[in-house]
Amino acid sequence: MAIAKYKGRQVVRCGGKKVTPYLKKQFNYFKGCKKVLDLGCGEGRNSRFLQEQGILTHPFDMCPDYGQEWSALEWIPVPDKSMDGVLLNYILMFLNDAELENVAREVCRVTKPGSVIMVELDLVKSSRVKTAEHAAKLKRKFLKLMGTHTSEPWDVQHDTKLRFILKKRDMLARYTA
Repeated sequence: MAIAKYKGRQVVRCGGKKVTPYLKKQFNYFKGCKKVLDLGCGEGRNSRFLQEQGILTHPFDMCPDYGQEWSALEWIPVPDKSMDGVLLNYILMFLNDAELENVAREVCRVTKPGSVIMVELDLVKSSRVKTAEHAAKLKRKFLKLMGTHTSEPWDVQHDTKLRFILKKRDMLARYTA
């Protein structure tokens, strides 16, 4: 893990050059995706992996080493309901409450029914997640925020202490099938 400064703000680089093992292991959840948003993409390791699988990625990070520059308090410059998936790998634990709320709102706005979200957390001393209890609290808070910003509910597809996958329920699918 590397710590750097960017525009006067401390930036933590958690990732390496290889795709995260969780994404690689749980990739089946993304197989039907055509477009995936990668928020907090870092140096682009997960975006590159998805691109190698034929998925168009939209990478964003506060430090534009790889993707487009973006702050967690900003609007995400992609159309409403245009994304099939979202990666939130090692980003939520560094967000304050206002940033977390905005990310939840924006993810709900840009995802289609049936979309998949992958979230990975880690215990990092310089973040808000220093213990497993902190991780559980942040996960509950994020899930609650996700539920308040959309009419389509999110179902937990896979869950471990520090990693989870959500799927946005397609409420119309059961009526048109």
